[in-house]
Parts: sequence; structure tokens; C-alpha cells
Amino acid sequence: MSETLYRKYRPKKFEDVIGQNYIVKTLKNAIESNNLSHAYLFSGPRGTGKTTMARLFAYAINCSPRDNFQVCSENVCSELLEGNCVDLIEIDAASYTGVDNIRQLRETIGLSPALAKYKIYIIDEVHMLSIGAFNALLKTLEEPPAHAIFILATTEIQKVPDTIVSRCQRFDFSRLSVDDIIKKLKFILSSEEIEFTDEALEAIAIMAGGGMRDAESLLSQVLAFVLNVKNKISLQDVNEILGISSSLQVLDFVKSVIHNDIHGAISIINNIVWKGVDLDTFCSSVLIYFRALMFYAVSPNEEFDSDLIFLPNSQKKELIEMRDNINLERIVSIMDEISNAKNKIKFNSSIPQLPLEIAVVNICTHKENKQVVKKNIKKEVANKNESEISVDKLRSEWINIQKQVKLENKQVYSLLSQVNPYKVHKNSVILAVRYSIHKDQLEKSDNILTIKKVLDKMFVADLNIEIECVEGDLFCSLSPSASLQKASEVLGGEFVK
Repeated sequence: MSETLYRKYRPKKFEDVIGQNYIVKTLKNAIESNNLSHAYLFSGPRGTGKTTMARLFAYAINCSPRDNFQVCSENVCSELLEGNCVDLIEIDAASYTGVDNIRQLRETIGLSPALAKYKIYIIDEVHMLSIGAFNALLKTLEEPPAHAIFILATTEIQKVPDTIVSRCQRFDFSRLSVDDIIKKLKFILSSEEIEFTDEALEAIAIMAGGGMRDAESLLSQVLAFVLNVKNKISLQDVNEILGISSSLQVLDFVKSVIHNDIHGAISIINNIVWKGVDLDTFCSSVLIYFRALMFYAVSPNEEFDSDLIFLPNSQKKELIEMRDNINLERIVSIMDEISNAKNKIKFNSSIPQLPLEIAVVNICTHKENKQVVKKNIKKEVANKNESEISVDKLRSEWINIQKQVKLENKQVYSLLSQVNPYKVHKNSVILAVRYSIHKDQLEKSDNILTIKKVLDKMFVADLNIEIECVEGDLFCSLSPSASLQKASEVLGGEFVK
């Protein structure tokens, strides 16, 4: 395998592209209907297929037979796919950032294509262009010749001026799921007639973080060592060669932290250090698991898109079971500690594991983090919720609740002006609104999380927050001020606003 895997197995047709279905479908429809734009903008993380898609698109719009977008035998088509056609100009904006480079492009853009129907300009990492270069490019995009099509690619869309973005059809490339990456890796290894274990490919796919090119590069690194001694790769090979810890070690560490097992967690840390595992990578893996726990805690019904969580399905199920032993506030606190330790590790050369060990001690001994650790304790808290939290108590504390929310998030505080306490059922607090627009805004995960954080702290409980639309008269009757007014009338007093 003298050729790198990501070049050897680069998609040759649209059907080979994985994980970007809506982009493939949209571009194919545009070609079939002959509804082409003069400029396209491909944005997204590295290694997700932006340049590959640009070349496929350049090939497809220039292919004369265009037989269901299958690979054509014409020389110009093969050259376009390989990026060698004279009418396909690829520019690396990271190397050619100056205005003179774009001016030179403007001087030659008027020349007709030599072989193809269209002259295609692919500008990679376009966000690296200087301000002057962007201004020069803008003039070109405003009045391009009919035979020229621009495809801009970037990993940092926020750095591309709005004036450029507005003149392009924009397509956002997403990270690939673990399952999609594993499927492609299996295809590569089967084609190379190399045996593998599913666990090995899972480890590579997770470490790739949603990038196919990164996954293929990691696989190449493993194969470069393994093929000297055998024709099979295992999980142990991947862990040793890439210097990562096994998923079992990470899961054991997560369990130890959740159950405040300082000795167990620190033993795992020192074990992986002894084996030469990269601590920075280990911390990243731990954060991936706690991030998944955070999503499951926020959404008890697992409503989050599975593609947000880069873990195999078997491990997702195990994390869902762990969710019952930890509350959301503690998960966030743990992630903060691990992130801080990760940042400090690179500067601690004498005892590199020390920041992570300190983080474990802080997590397991801090009194605010030692909440709801075991199921029997969880049962006691549930009983406490039922006995001490009521609608009347919620209404009496509503002003204080609003004040605490204001300290956390002023935007959520302003939304609470459209909210009244409605019901309390077991450990669920139901809040009422009059209009669906307020319900939609409040139900955003960040807003629900803010309200939950305040209520959990105020009532020392682990509560679920629900928003419900009610009719106008009922909504007004639920107002805490209305309740106070009624009480004052019964007692013969006067309610002062």
C-alpha cells in the first residue's frame, strides 16, 4: 500500500460519499435540472469530504454522457476526478493569501476552458485570505463569466465575510457518525484483504472525532506497524500503537468518579501512564463519555440525535444506565474539572498525571459534588421531592426563583415574565405559558437547564421541568400575585404591589 488510504479510497462517484446525503441529493438535482450557481461555499470540520465533493461536482457538471453520474471513461472526466485537468484550478488559500494572487486569477478567468465545459475554481481554506484578497474575490463573484464556477471550502465559516457568503450557495458538511466511519473502514480492510475486529475499528472511529480522513490516517498508522508481523488488527494493536486507552478503562474511570472512588480512579490513571497512554487523549475520551451522560441527563427520553454522541451503541446503553446515579449539575462540574486538568497536563512535565489526580480528589470530596450517588439515596431524594415541593411552595418562592435565574441568565429571566407555576407531580415541575412561541423558547435545552439548575439548588432536589400552554383565563389565575390577592381578600387585608 504505497498510496495513502484516503487518496486510494477517495470517492469516485456521488454514491460513494458517506454522511452528507442531503448535499449529494441537492447537487445532483441542480445538475439534472441545469440549475447551476456561479459560486458554492462548502463549510464544515476537516476530513468530512469538502474537497472530494468539490471535485465530484466539477466532474459531474462537465461530463457529457452524464449516465446516472457513473464514472465516465473520457479522459477529461478522469483528469477532473484526479484533480489534474487544466480547467480545474485548485488554490490553497493558506499559501496564497495575498491580493495579488486573486488579481492574477481575475486576469485569467476570462479565458475559455481548454477541455471542459466549465472552468472550475476550488479555493480551499478560503477563510485564510487577506482582507484585500477577499475584496478582490468579491468583485469576481459579482460578475463572473458564464463558463466559470467557484467552489469555496472552509473549516472556519465565521471568518468568511458575509459579503462573500451571501453570494454563494452554502452547504454545511456535518461530522460523520461512528457507524458511518466503521462502515467505510470495513470496506477498506476487506478490499485490502486484512482481517480486523469490530472493537478495533470502533476505537479508531471514536478517536477520529467524525472525520473520515482522520480515521483513514489513523488506520494507515496502525497498518504500517501491524502488517510487518501479521495480517490482522485488534483492539490491543490500536491501543498500543496510537497510545490510547481502551474503552473499558475509560468506562471504569467514569464509574469510579461517579461513585467517589478516589483510589480506583487514581489507580486507573497511573496504570495508563505506566502503559504509555497519552493523558491528553485519555482526558478527551473521558469528556466524550461525560458529554454523552450530560445529553442523556438533559433528555431522559434520549431525544438527542445519536450522531451527536461519538460512541458505539453498546456503550451508549451502559451510559444510559449510569445516568440514574448522577444528576446534571454534578456532570457539568466534573466536566469542568477534567477540562481544566487536561489544559494543565501539557505544562506539568515532572508529574504529568498530577493535574488529573487533583481533579479526581476535588470531584470526589467536594460536598456539592457528592449528591445522589447511589440508587437508595436517589430514592430518599425522590421521597423528599414529593413531600416538600408543592405548587403553593413554588408560587411563594417564585419571585426568589426569578431573581436566581436572572443571576444565571438574563434572557431566561425575561422569558419567565411570561410564565406562571402550574403543577407539581412527583419530581416534575410543570410551568404554564399562554403562547406556543414562549413554550418553544423555554424548551430549548439551555433554557430548561438554567431553570432546572436554580430549582434543584433551591429545593435540594433533582427535578424535571415541563412547559405547558394554557388558556388566558387559567394562566392569569395561576399568577402568584393573583394567589396573594385572593389570600388578602380572605384575610380582610390589602394587597400592595
